Amino acid sequence: MSKNEDVLRRIWARKKELELSTHRELYKQEDNWSKLLYYTFAALSNYLMNIENNHFSRDLQFSAKYFELLPTINDDSNLLAGDNELMLFGSAAYFFADYPGAANVALKPIDVGSLSFYEKVLYAVILNDGTFPEKTFGKVPTMMNNILLGDFSEDSLRRTLSEKLMRNSIDKLTDSAYKDGIDENILAAECVSAVVLLKIKHSTLRIMSEVSGGTDDYWKQVIQDKKVERTLWASQRALGEHGVFSGRSAVVQMPTGAGKTASISLILRSALSKEKLRIAIIVAPFKSIRDEIYQKQVQNFQGESIQVNRLSTDLKMDFGFIFHHEKPRVLIVTPEKLLFMIRHSNDLLFQTDLIVFDEAHQLDNSERGITFELLLVTIRQIVPEKVQKIFISAVVGNPETISEWFNAGNNVEITGVPEKRYSNAYGWAVWNKKTNSGDLFFKINVGNDDRWTPYSNVVNPVKVKRILEPNFSRKSPVKAYKWVTILYAIHFMSNGMVAVFSPRKDTISGIAAEFTKYAKLNDSFSSILNVNEDTKAIASLLKHFNQVFLFMMVRFLTV
Repeated sequence: MSKNEDVLRRIWARKKELELSTHRELYKQEDNWSKLLYYTFAALSNYLMNIENNHFSRDLQFSAKYFELLPTINDDSNLLAGDNELMLFGSAAYFFADYPGAANVALKPIDVGSLSFYEKVLYAVILNDGTFPEKTFGKVPTMMNNILLGDFSEDSLRRTLSEKLMRNSIDKLTDSAYKDGIDENILAAECVSAVVLLKIKHSTLRIMSEVSGGTDDYWKQVIQDKKVERTLWASQRALGEHGVFSGRSAVVQMPTGAGKTASISLILRSALSKEKLRIAIIVAPFKSIRDEIYQKQVQNFQGESIQVNRLSTDLKMDFGFIFHHEKPRVLIVTPEKLLFMIRHSNDLLFQTDLIVFDEAHQLDNSERGITFELLLVTIRQIVPEKVQKIFISAVVGNPETISEWFNAGNNVEITGVPEKRYSNAYGWAVWNKKTNSGDLFFKINVGNDDRWTPYSNVVNPVKVKRILEPNFSRKSPVKAYKWVTILYAIHFMSNGMVAVFSPRKDTISGIAAEFTKYAKLNDSFSSILNVNEDTKAIASLLKHFNQVFLFMMVRFLTV
C-alpha cells in the first residue's frame, strides 16, 4: 500500500507541475501510473463482493482519489486525461467509502453523454436528484427515488411490491451487462446494485421513523419538501444508533464536512415530529456563527409552524415575547446573551426542551471560558435531567471529561465518526530575483525525508501605474512582499478559495488595499471578487478574530 501511495503522490506532483510551472520536466508519466488501475479496480470489486464488510474504507478512498485525480492531468502522455469512466468509478468509490458528499462532487465534471447506458444508470442513482428521464437512464433511478420519497410508505404491501419490482429491474440490468460482456458495464451494473441497496438501507424515511419516535407522515412530508436529504450520512446514522434522535443527551465529535448542520436540523425535527418541542436553544460561540445558523434554520423551516429567533446583543430586559406563542420556538444566541436572559427570565429554562452547543470547542478559551463554565453550571442546576442537551464540536480531545462536566456524565459520547482522509501539501514561496519571477517548493509531508519539489516561474510581475510589482528596489521591501502575496493568492484562486494570513491587522489592510488596486487594473480579477453570500459571511466572521497567524506558509488541501 505504501508503494501505491508513493505513486499517487507522484501523480499529484505531476498535476501540480502542469498547473504551476513552465518547466515541465520533473515528473514524466511512468508506466506504473496506469498499472495502479489493476489495484484500484480490484479494490472496488473486492468491496462489491463483501458489501457488509466495513474494512475496505482505506482502499476505497485510495481508489477514489486515484480515479478522481488521473483524468485531471492534461498531459499528452496521459491517455486517461478527461476519462469520464474513471471519474464515475471514483464517485462510486467515494460513495462506498461512506462519503456521499465527495461522491456528488466527483460527478460534476463528468460528460454524461459520453457514458454507456449502464454507466448513466450508475450516475443517476448516485446523484439521485429525481430528474432523470427513464428513456435515457432506465427505470431503476425512478423506482429508487419513489421508494426514498415514501410514495408507498402508507401501504406496506405496495411498498414491498415496489421494492421487489426494483430488485427485478436491477437483476435484469445486471444480467444484460454480463451478456454484453464489456468489463466496464459489468462493473457499473454491479455498482448500481450496491448503491441502490445502500441507499434503501440508509433511507432517511426508514431510519428516522424508527429512531425518532415521530410519524412516517411527518418525515415523508419534509423529505418530499426537500427539507432533509433522502438518505442519512454516517454521522447522522451514528446519532440515531446512540439514541440522540429519540431525546438522549450527547457529547458529539463530528469532523468538518461530516454533516453537522444537517444533523442539528434532524435533532430539531426529531423533537418536532413528536410534537413535544416548546423551546429549543442553539448556543453559538460568535455573533457571526449565530447569524449563519439563523439564516440556515430560517430557510430550513420556511413555511412551517415554527418560529426561529436570533436574539441580538441589544439590551432587553423583558423576554416575555418568547413565551407568548403557541408555536415551537428556536432561539439562537451567544453564551453571554443566554446567561443574561437566564438571569432576567427564570422561566426560560423551565420551558426549554432542547439545548445545543454548536462549535462548542470555540467557547472554552482564556477570554470566555469562565462565562461558558458559569453558563454550564447554571444550566446543570436549573434544567431538569430529562431536557436534551447536545455538545457538538469538530474537536473533542477528552469526551469523557467533557461529558462529566457538561451533564454529570448522563450523556452518550459519540466519537470516531469517519473523517475523509486528506493529504496535506506544504510549500514555501520565494521571489527569484535572477528570473524576476516567483518560485514554489512543495512537499507532501514535512516530516519525511523527501526533497522539496521545486516549481519555477509560477507567478510573474504585473505593471501597476508604470511600475512592475513586486518592486524590490525600494528602500523597504514590505510593499514588494505584499505584492508577492497578492500574486500567489491570485494564482491559486483558479482552484477555489484562498486564505491569506498575517500576524497584524494593518498588514492585512495594506494587502487588501493593493488587491483593490489590482482589481481596478484587471477586469478578469475584478469579476472574481464579485460579492456574494459566501464572501459576506466570511467578512462578517473575520470581524470577530483579533489575530490571525501564519505568513508566507502555503498549506493546500489536496487529494
